[in-house]
Amino acid sequence: MDLFAESLSEDAREGATFVTVTALTLPLATVGFSYYFLTASGERFSVKVISIQSAGIGTYKIHLADPLPMALPEATTMGGYAVFYNLDPSEVTNQGECIARWQVDVRVGSDTVQHVWDDPFLIVNAETNYTLNSASLVRTYPMVDRLRPPTDEDLTEIIKTGWTNYLRSDLEGKGIKANQIKSWERLEAAHAAACVYHLVLTDERQDSEYRETWRTNYAHQCDLMFASIRFWYSPTDGSTPAKSDENYSGRSISR
Repeated sequence: MDLFAESLSEDAREGATFVTVTALTLPLATVGFSYYFLTASGERFSVKVISIQSAGIGTYKIHLADPLPMALPEATTMGGYAVFYNLDPSEVTNQGECIARWQVDVRVGSDTVQHVWDDPFLIVNAETNYTLNSASLVRTYPMVDRLRPPTDEDLTEIIKTGWTNYLRSDLEGKGIKANQIKSWERLEAAHAAACVYHLVLTDERQDSEYRETWRTNYAHQCDLMFASIRFWYSPTDGSTPAKSDENYSGRSISR
């Protein structure tokens, strides 16, 4: 189980749609996930994060899907937890719709709070076949050779991170299923931009303005990718490439 906790760096009024936190790096909150606020009186309520925006050096605005139901003073705790379970191969032999029932016991002081919920999921035969490699990444963005960690000599780790932590999440957020992607090479430009965005985001030498520039660049590449969705995605589970009738107007990529 992963835990997340931040404290508000300034007061938030009732009805506000964002809160402000101070952190050395981008807060670990995940866009699209729900988090709770713990008030001084012990009251809790949940909010959904829709975007995270830099508001200056070390300061971030976390934008919420709904207005705050009450005013929150500075130092109010914003927290959350994520629970993971790795399915055994024997548990995913039958493809189709499934439901997982979760039960989580969270220790709060001397008390234990139990959370129980159902989570539907789909078992499919899907393979990750992204085509981005180190040669094409360096050819597109030579700067990655300068920014890469010393331990990642062949750039395989950053390419994997760019897919797992960024592009795959944004594809899944649009309902894209990996087993229905018919032309993986059309995802290369957004995948490469995700790799550079991660390198810039995790490099403490870079200022907030430069990080925002690369966030925008990655969002732009995703925008172009979704604009051509009919050429690389089929909404049916088949082996023949097909056009999609999906309309992705008004799309927004926020990180």
